Amino acid sequence: MPQLDALRAFAVFAVLFVHLVSRAPHWLMLVPWAACGVQLFFVLSGFLITGILLDSRKQIEGGVSSWWMLRQFYIRRFLRIFPLYYAVILVGRITQLTGFTETFGWNLAYLTNFYIAAKRDWIGAASHLWTLSVEEQFYFVWPWLVFFLPKRWLLPSFFGTVLFAVAYLVVAFPWLGPWLNVTPFASFDCFGAGALLALAQRRECGGDPRLRRSLCLIGLVVGIPLFIVTVAGQFSPASIPGRLGTMNLAMTFLFVPLISGAASGFTGPAGILLMLKPIRYIGRISYGIYVYHLPVGWVISHSTWFHAMPRFIPHSVVFLLATIALAALSWHLFERPINGLKRLFPYREISQARKSEKNPGEIMLEKTRA
Repeated sequence: MPQLDALRAFAVFAVLFVHLVSRAPHWLMLVPWAACGVQLFFVLSGFLITGILLDSRKQIEGGVSSWWMLRQFYIRRFLRIFPLYYAVILVGRITQLTGFTETFGWNLAYLTNFYIAAKRDWIGAASHLWTLSVEEQFYFVWPWLVFFLPKRWLLPSFFGTVLFAVAYLVVAFPWLGPWLNVTPFASFDCFGAGALLALAQRRECGGDPRLRRSLCLIGLVVGIPLFIVTVAGQFSPASIPGRLGTMNLAMTFLFVPLISGAASGFTGPAGILLMLKPIRYIGRISYGIYVYHLPVGWVISHSTWFHAMPRFIPHSVVFLLATIALAALSWHLFERPINGLKRLFPYREISQARKSEKNPGEIMLEKTRA
């Protein structure tokens, strides 16, 4: 599904636009781009991770140990996410970068989002780590649900996850206010929506085309009007629409048909755009771009040479190029070599993989001999 890399690129650019561009036209800021970028990442995670887990569940039903499959999943997630994350928070702690010192223990435990919610304030160059905490909290819970719930409960459970997140936003608002958005349950509508799409469109289990079409239709019919009303109304956070997070909800609905189309492969101009190699490359290194962008921006903005630059050089361009350059080096020299270790922890047992490679005649002959 190569076009999903392009969606990652657009998601990370939406976050960068808000965090690195200091001055933008008011009309352009009517949409909360950073929140939308984060939500797109979350819906993508729900879709991709649930798809992996559903494929793994199929193997469990075929006789593979569920505990072995859990081990493979968590090791592979560890190899992809932990090395870069811990490298950044350790360097931030050693250099005493703002936001990486007083929250060091919280960052280590992937609890940064709870620290921010309790403090009700952002934490400088480490503020963006709340999203990675939410991701890890999702990874901690979700495999157990997908692997061990009865199959008939998966669809209602995924729907229930979305509904629970919306109800949580309303009920918890009096205690946390807008800061409840950094808590994990507030984002479970995104993960649940992605999970529903994975259930309808998963690879090895055939999927359900009718469910996929229904989800995409609901996403458009509900998402577009909700988006228009929210932009036009500009509701305050304390209002009922604000407490419901109507903009976030609208984007969650809209991202379902977007991801579904990209997973199947858009054609025409959209397909050409999403298949452009530079955009897909940015998507491939988007994790590094996201992790590095605030620390890089913080360091550069506090450097004497930066303020001595000619005024005709846009500061946002300097931030962007430095972040992408660092992320590219990180990907090729650090992340990709570690990521390559995933080959040692495949999602298929060797015996199962060899068995699947045999044709039906060979399997029948083995059964006859047995």
